[in-house]
Amino acid sequence: MNTECSDCLFYEMKQVSEYYNDPSLGHGLINCCGLEKDKLYKEKGVSVYKNPSENKMILYKFICPFHRTKGWSKENENLAGKTYDEVEEYIVEENGFPYSCFMYENGEIDLELAVDQVLRLDHPPQYLHVTFKYMHQDDALMHRIVNKIEAIKPAIKYKLAINLDEELDHIYESTLAFLLNVKTTFIALFQNNYDLPADITTELSRKIQKDLLSFPYANTPNNEFLFLPTTIIQEYKAIEGQYFLEKIMETQCLNYKFQ
Repeated sequence: MNTECSDCLFYEMKQVSEYYNDPSLGHGLINCCGLEKDKLYKEKGVSVYKNPSENKMILYKFICPFHRTKGWSKENENLAGKTYDEVEEYIVEENGFPYSCFMYENGEIDLELAVDQVLRLDHPPQYLHVTFKYMHQDDALMHRIVNKIEAIKPAIKYKLAINLDEELDHIYESTLAFLLNVKTTFIALFQNNYDLPADITTELSRKIQKDLLSFPYANTPNNEFLFLPTTIIQEYKAIEGQYFLEKIMETQCLNYKFQ
């Protein structure tokens, strides 16, 4: 799908020299984004088509998360008189981003502690899936986890699964089962315990929207907590089989690390 910019609140006509801050470009008019997202998108490889004679700007095969119409502004009258920068911040908060979280009990991760970490995030997942290894289920622990989710973040959908077949007791098979219930764009994977800052997903949301952060990436120093597009997981599990996670970390998790 494309983004038609002409009906957007931020669509403008500016002097070329003013927009590019280069007096040598003269005084012709150009259609552009008041938030200057068209500059960012072109840098990131998005195809931006501008036709001044038809007063059009189109982003091909790209949905702009900042596209807003006049109807939206009427519904948000509190933004009247705000600067573009202030409105942009409001949109970043409004958009958020959907993700699911997966934990596989591997003998090293403290599942209860990991769930506690997820539940205190400022922007929690829509879906939380915990898989216990074969013969490692703990009924008391499972009840505590359920009670915590329902008391602290009742809006989170969740599933606690127990591997019943020893031959299929592997993170690869467990991830396949997890993916059957995933409908979100991104996936967070806990590989080991890590003290997650409560605002880590808020920061990630800002980077995704404002900077078009390229994906995928690992967002903790030692890959304890991975945040990846669902499409990457799907691609690698098909190509690399049970070694999909190792290959993702080896070849893909290079662009950004949360410090």
